[in-house]
Parts: sequence; structure tokens; C-alpha cells
Amino acid sequence: MSSKANKTDDGLYNVLKWASWTTSAGFADWYVVQTVSPSFSGDYSNLTCFLVFNDEVRANTAEWRALGLRGNQSGPMVVEATLGEDRLVGPDGDGVRSNDEIVDPYFLLLTSAAWNGMSMAMIDLAKSHTTQKRHADVGLRVCDYPTIQDVCIVVYTYLLCDHDVIH
Repeated sequence: MSSKANKTDDGLYNVLKWASWTTSAGFADWYVVQTVSPSFSGDYSNLTCFLVFNDEVRANTAEWRALGLRGNQSGPMVVEATLGEDRLVGPDGDGVRSNDEIVDPYFLLLTSAAWNGMSMAMIDLAKSHTTQKRHADVGLRVCDYPTIQDVCIVVYTYLLCDHDVIH
């Protein structure tokens, strides 16, 4: 089991969380970790989220060797902490609901907005590059070549079509 939590008689939570992949491992000021709830009995929708601070985690990027994930400082993380009820994120046992109704929608919306913004910036750069520079030997801009125009028409048509990207 990669996580567990139990509630002590004095109302504290003993939390154990092993995460093989965490963004900003060891670099963030705080993390929200999701574990099975103290009342866990095999139902993996019975989850609880806890707020933990940087000094309560063991995390680093040195052990993570995945292609492309070094840029966001990803790595494994271990949490072994005793936390008060004030460190619950949402009610005990509400982890799936808060994840599905709050965390995922914001994450998906905001990351898609960021990727869309980067894509639009790249298109602007490509447009600028192909329309402003002229080849000295022939006096043509990159966008003046028929091959480039054909590719642009294909891409533009593709972007306008209503199609299913995921097959």
C-alpha cells in the first residue's frame, strides 16, 4: 500500500504517504497529499487529503530519471507525519470528491490554458519568422514558397475541422 492514515484517540492523524512521482519534489513550500482514509476498508474511493509542509516531507529529484520531467523538478516523496484535524483538506473520506470536483477541473482547465497560450505564442513566432524575413538571393519570404503555402492550407484546414484527436 502506498499510503495509509489512522486517527489516534487524541484526534490526530498519523499519515504515511509514498509517492513515486511528485512535481517540485522538495522545492515546494507545501503539498496536498491524498491517502486512503483512516476508515479505509478496501474501498479506494474512501480517500482523505492532507496539507503537509516542506519540512514534513522527504523528497528529491536525484532518484528520478524519466525523460522530460527534470524541468519541473519531479521526484519521489515520502511523508511520515502526525497531523492535526486543521490539516485536512476537505472532510475525512472526501478525497475522491474533492479531487474530481475541485482539483482535477482546475488543474485541467489551467494547464490547458497554459498549453494553449504557449501554442498560440509558437504560432505567432512561426508567422513572424515566415512573413518578415526575405531570402536575399531570390527576394522571397518563407511564406511565399508554394510548398509552405500548401502546408499552411493543410494545417489550417485541419485546425478548422471538427475531429477527434484521441483515437
